[in-house]
Amino acid sequence: MGYRVNQMAERISGLSRALAQFVSRPEFRERRRALLAAVTVAAAGLAGRALLLRLLPGAELTGSAVAQELLTALCALALVFLVAALHPLPAVLVAVAYALYFAANLEMLAAMDTFIEVQDVVFAADEVFLTGSAAGVQFLWFGAVFALVCGLFAVAAGRAQRELVRRSRARSRALVAAGGGALLAIAGLLLMPTGLTWQEEGVVAGSVRASAARAGIGRTAFAAPEGRPAHGPSETATTDDELDKVTQRERGELDGELIMPRAEDRHNVLLVIIEGIPGVYLSQVQAATAVEYPVVMGRFSEIAERGLIATQSVAHARQTIRGLYSALTGDYPRLDLSTPKIYPYMQADAEVRPPGLAAVMNSLGYRSIYLQAADLSYMSKDRFMPEVGFEEVLGKEYFEYSHVPFDWGPDDKAYFEQVAEFIGELEAERRAGGAEHGSGGGDRPWFLTLLTVGTHHPYGVTDEYAADFPSRKIASVAYLDEALGEFF
Repeated sequence: MGYRVNQMAERISGLSRALAQFVSRPEFRERRRALLAAVTVAAAGLAGRALLLRLLPGAELTGSAVAQELLTALCALALVFLVAALHPLPAVLVAVAYALYFAANLEMLAAMDTFIEVQDVVFAADEVFLTGSAAGVQFLWFGAVFALVCGLFAVAAGRAQRELVRRSRARSRALVAAGGGALLAIAGLLLMPTGLTWQEEGVVAGSVRASAARAGIGRTAFAAPEGRPAHGPSETATTDDELDKVTQRERGELDGELIMPRAEDRHNVLLVIIEGIPGVYLSQVQAATAVEYPVVMGRFSEIAERGLIATQSVAHARQTIRGLYSALTGDYPRLDLSTPKIYPYMQADAEVRPPGLAAVMNSLGYRSIYLQAADLSYMSKDRFMPEVGFEEVLGKEYFEYSHVPFDWGPDDKAYFEQVAEFIGELEAERRAGGAEHGSGGGDRPWFLTLLTVGTHHPYGVTDEYAADFPSRKIASVAYLDEALGEFF
């Protein structure tokens, strides 16, 4: 028995030596380098994923995500190998583009907990977006190293192609293998079940799927109810009969019992819209929904106790401009993440579009002002706000100081400090019966709408302040909570 084992071991050893000698032949040198570079690319992609997990406490690496990362890498490497058959330079460009797109998705996931959608690349040309977001880049070095590794693979693939040129049959087999590998990878990505979160998907694969879903390809996108327009400024009704039904329903709602007593006089109205804060940050919402969440805004919860709290709500979209549209027009946003409805709203005649909240307040004798911390030109708010009726529209240029260097605008504490001064001026003008802000406030009560920006990525807090929290995002939420407590 021992003799047979020894004999088998000698045979295995002999085969290993023969294989090593075969692979070490000079004509295989470039192919070995290409293979080593390919393995390095796949490993580097997983390393980037691991870096992302370190920045997001509670996130985990699933088996599905690992499989998709490897399949995506195989697909990209096969494509680079095929392009290298034409010319090395395009292969290098494809490889570097893949690496940079991968790194950009890591940035997006770390900042917004979602994939890049190709349709949003227009923001890359927006100066406000670039200056506001550049300070929060966290994967710059990884992106540079990954691009270098992918570029080296492209170079190695080009050299391997030149080596294979000498033997046309071997080159043909290599090209067929690369093409087959790409097709298998694509098929695997298409057939593999996808998860509900990015933690269960590959980085680039998830981004491609999200972009396709937004374009109406693959996953079913949300659509308007049958018989209603999908992209009109108002999707409430399309026929006289439907309009009558809607009117009756609204009258029925308005005929109900008032939750709070009707005010005898016209009071000033302050509408505060907070950037990026979900309802679950309120302790009352957590208690009502039995949801335990590690982030609680204590002072904001205390403020909420003074009024009514809606503990059951649904967010229809995840872009600020879409939420602003709904809050200020009473109309649903587009649910398929295509072009925001502010644009058809601005183009539609005033007679056919829903009136803006500010316009309604103007008709009731209010002076309407919109005051946000960020630049007004971003997402066309400088054009949209006057269309919904605001008589005065002010943005970043109004504010004189910030406690924290933040390109998006003043940090939340500096913002609310200056808002308090602004409100004091409004009250002084109202008492005096005059105006200094350009539209003639007189003795009218005011309707003031605010929009913060400190909790927007890369988050308006100092490094010293953020050091006491698990992440800059959570630190910015705590900083906002303090600012709200001091303001109210």
